[in-house]
Amino acid sequence: MLAMLLAEQGADVIKIERPAGDHLRGTPAFHVFNRSKRAVTLDLESHEARERLRGLVLDADVLLYDDSTTGTALAGALEREARTANPRLIVGHLSAYGSKGRWAHLPPDEGLVQAIAGAQSAQWRHEPRPVYINIPVSGYAQAIVGAGAVAAALYARLRSGRGDRFELSAVAALFQFETTAWVKAPNIMRLAGLTSPLGPVPTYRLFKTSDDWVFVGALTPAFWTKLALAAGLDDALVDERFAGAPMAIADADDRRELARRLEEAFATKISEEWLRILEHADVPRSLVLTREQWAQHEQLRHNGMVVEIDDPLLGHTRQMGVPVRLRNAPGYIRGPAPVASGVAPRWNERGTGSRPETRIGSHGTTPGADYPLAGIRVLDLGTFIAGASCSMMLADYGADVIKIEGPEGDAWRGSGLGFMGSNRNKRGLCIDLTNPEGREAFLEMVARSDVVLDNLRPGIMDRLGIGYASLRTRNPGIVHCSVTAYGPTGPCAHLPGFDPLMQAQGGIMRAQGDPAGDPVYLQIAVCDFASALTAAYGVIAALISRERTGVGDRVETCLANAACTVQAGEFLMYDGAAPPPPGGRDLAGRTASYRIYATSDGAVMVACVSPEHRDALAAALALADNAPLAERWDGPLACELERIFASRTTREWTDTLLAHGVPAAPCIAVADLFDDEHHLANDLWWDTEDPRWGPLRQTGALIKWQALRQALVRRAPQLGEHSIEVLHEFGFDDDRVSRLLDDGVILQR
Repeated sequence: MLAMLLAEQGADVIKIERPAGDHLRGTPAFHVFNRSKRAVTLDLESHEARERLRGLVLDADVLLYDDSTTGTALAGALEREARTANPRLIVGHLSAYGSKGRWAHLPPDEGLVQAIAGAQSAQWRHEPRPVYINIPVSGYAQAIVGAGAVAAALYARLRSGRGDRFELSAVAALFQFETTAWVKAPNIMRLAGLTSPLGPVPTYRLFKTSDDWVFVGALTPAFWTKLALAAGLDDALVDERFAGAPMAIADADDRRELARRLEEAFATKISEEWLRILEHADVPRSLVLTREQWAQHEQLRHNGMVVEIDDPLLGHTRQMGVPVRLRNAPGYIRGPAPVASGVAPRWNERGTGSRPETRIGSHGTTPGADYPLAGIRVLDLGTFIAGASCSMMLADYGADVIKIEGPEGDAWRGSGLGFMGSNRNKRGLCIDLTNPEGREAFLEMVARSDVVLDNLRPGIMDRLGIGYASLRTRNPGIVHCSVTAYGPTGPCAHLPGFDPLMQAQGGIMRAQGDPAGDPVYLQIAVCDFASALTAAYGVIAALISRERTGVGDRVETCLANAACTVQAGEFLMYDGAAPPPPGGRDLAGRTASYRIYATSDGAVMVACVSPEHRDALAAALALADNAPLAERWDGPLACELERIFASRTTREWTDTLLAHGVPAAPCIAVADLFDDEHHLANDLWWDTEDPRWGPLRQTGALIKWQALRQALVRRAPQLGEHSIEVLHEFGFDDDRVSRLLDDGVILQR
């Protein structure tokens, strides 16, 4: 999928397969992940085939491989020689667990990655046991984060002329999707674990109506007020028990009581009626749809996210479109997934556009030319996860990111550690953009910046006088990135939106939940992070394009698009398609031999995907026959195995299973993640200090570069912490800064 994302922004991608074919060939996902590419079959045991591959690599820009049989053979045969002969080559190794630690040599597997990364233990559930996530979320995270890493390396190469090598593990990529959750401070406990799978906040969750389900997204005090009035709960607004609503009700019983009162209200009307009521009240809301229903949504089709492709094997298909759009250089789908070919490929002719004088290194105060985006200035108007995480990714790549907030501050600050997890490496400027002087100061900063980022509703930037047209007038080279809920135009563009609204509409909650029962809200904010990190990839692509053309661009993506991106392989419709694996209440896995089992002190993920693995499991458990191991995850045999696994500890079971050749790993609890030996060995944590929260541990340098590196230089800023410092660097003199302070246009903490 990573290579597909590159191909659909114009890269010429050649897929290398072994004679037996890619292990995904024959599965629906293959036909999505490999579209827009060319393919060649090479037997790497053959001298002739290795020479053909060598010829391709010596003239390539990027070489990608993973821990599959083909990838390992390719890397061992070629990587060192290729990088010596082609110093401009960028090599990306997509490992499963990282190169160090106890689990480094496990076979690649989505369920094992989820277990080791803590995602299964963090998922909200009814019973006290980890839950299997029914979409390959770590694989999607790895593809999106990896695309940004490749783009960042290509951009850095424009400055240095040299390539580089990086490793990105699926565990690290899943950490990137948990950056707002994986933050630890003394005596601060985050919402995790046994929180209801309907939602963690009484006003921000699933509700059963008289005929179906709706999701309500009242995450701010303003939205809570609107919801209470719309639901006829006016008295709740003055009830002292709910004074901290929506997110800061301290007592668990009070939270449950508010949820109960809302449940009773929603049960009195059908879903469609509630949609009308909540739309009139301007409360974020959505129906809970299937993927097929989502594919019919008028906004999704308006966005070009449902495309029809005639596949040579599947016939007529509907697939997801290109998730991020650059207005001046829009991506496109070149064609269906290729049929494997033994014909020696040649690279397509490279573009020959003239390149203007370099702009790289013209801005910025963050030291370190070995940061991929060193010298890039970003003005960050983003908030919550989707906006803040995009700019934080750019900051982690070394861009100088200025977080701009109004006097009231970012509403996301109320999340505490969540804010810290998505705003590190930034400096804080508090400025009132509704004030003409503040607006003019901002536009003067735009003239000396490279990127402006926002995730405001469409139209707000224009009403403030800082829309794309105004930005481009001040700086023709500016890259403006806008992350919205539904897209910049279309029938739903004006609506507010949050991650779980797209989980609900996009079919994700139905896919995770019981087909005949309750939907399930995923703890991982998959749509927020997919849109944020896809946007970061788009920004870097636009910066690369700017080096060729000398002009900036507008980058657009949205949460609605992301709901397709994080289930791209499942978001595929064609005649004869097999139904996807069903979800379930507290879903434990797929079969009796591929699922989570509780042990005497925790849980273990068993990942048997072949008859040989099932034979090994039968031997490890002293079973007479392995045939029933392919039955349902909640069938009779699985129930019997639950009793067996409960008799010993997680460590005892993992040692026993691995000794027998059974792929298995512990479901690491959230509380144990921060001191886990495997994660420490792979250097996945970063320690810092915050004046309010004290010592913090949060996700660290998740992409392992060889020459380049990620920036880890500062904690998240306080409101207006660097206002004076930033304005001075942008050329504002002391008198003007003092006047802005005195007039309340800026705030300095």
